[in-house]
Amino acid sequence: MRNFDADAEMLDLFLAGGTYAEIGEALGVSRQRVQQKMDTMAVDVKAVIAGRRAELDARIVLAFDRGRTQTQMMHDFEVGRTRVVRALERAGRNPEQNRGKGEWIDKSKRIRERMERTVKLYDEGWTIKEIAKELGVGYLTPQRDLKRAGVKVERGFWSHTDQRRRKGRGVDKHASLG
Repeated sequence: MRNFDADAEMLDLFLAGGTYAEIGEALGVSRQRVQQKMDTMAVDVKAVIAGRRAELDARIVLAFDRGRTQTQMMHDFEVGRTRVVRALERAGRNPEQNRGKGEWIDKSKRIRERMERTVKLYDEGWTIKEIAKELGVGYLTPQRDLKRAGVKVERGFWSHTDQRRRKGRGVDKHASLG
């Protein structure tokens, strides 16, 4: 009886929209075991999956028609860009139509804010390496940001922070952020 109950629960979870991995986790078995059991059941698994795909495609097209961008739809439906593009192409839509308008504004704003923060930290006496670690970026990113902002990065024996220390501004560069 136990096996029959597990099979019935597995089928219920699958028909409710669960993936093999989710069903396996819920029942304490592997994804492969769920797939094996589903193959032996009298359910047309391919038809159910095709129905789910058709439903997702319809939701993607509806979101696209309402002006959502590809990136927004990827996050909304938790799918990759290829999935979104193929759904739109199957529906006869141009995937490039809603692309880019809202996506790049956010990115340029983030870059500008990072650049301003980089300049501020550099002026406070932080080293390039410290700024990179603080912002969670690579070592070259703060250098590039400073160059774009028109700040001259001093190199050589007396670095930017060494000159500040020599002028008596203190060794603790992080105290002002407190």
